[in-house]
Amino acid sequence: MLNQSPDYHAVALLTYFERVGSEQLLKPNQNLGIFQTHPDLEERVKKVKQYLKENGITINRRLTTNYLTVNGAYKEQANNLLIARIFINDEEMFRFSGKEEELICQKLEEIVLKFDQSLRLDLEPYEIILYSDEEQKCTLRIGSEKIVSLSREEVDFQGLTATEVLEKARKRISEILWQLKLELPILFLKK
Repeated sequence: MLNQSPDYHAVALLTYFERVGSEQLLKPNQNLGIFQTHPDLEERVKKVKQYLKENGITINRRLTTNYLTVNGAYKEQANNLLIARIFINDEEMFRFSGKEEELICQKLEEIVLKFDQSLRLDLEPYEIILYSDEEQKCTLRIGSEKIVSLSREEVDFQGLTATEVLEKARKRISEILWQLKLELPILFLKK
């Protein structure tokens, strides 16, 4: 059974079939007729999804793939200034700074966790939203979830406003999502 192996995540079979399906979309249709020994790929995907649903297994494709990996790191600069960096797919999205190591670590961990919980393959660009307030803070949201708020002081070392820093991140995340749609079109076909 799919969900009984400690070394294999049940969603991996689904992501495998979806990847094969995406590759087949780009190839000419071949009808193998009587030589076809396996069920149609769409039928396989349907059966795996049904199995996952019946066994209460959440379909989180990111657990079994390298799509939208999120991490963060920080290092000390001159004048005891700590620079934190957030990465998606090993590409830096944005930086922010602070002087207290404990606060920087806590904020970094919270941002990574929130991104990790909110990013999904079917995310639409209009779901990634920026809000600015009168205190010169800018907030990036995914849907209704607040991911990160940055102040002018936290980004001042870059010579940019908080809005400019997070707008660049918003645009880049949208581009990454678009690239995924091009690489895995079967995930985004509406039926």
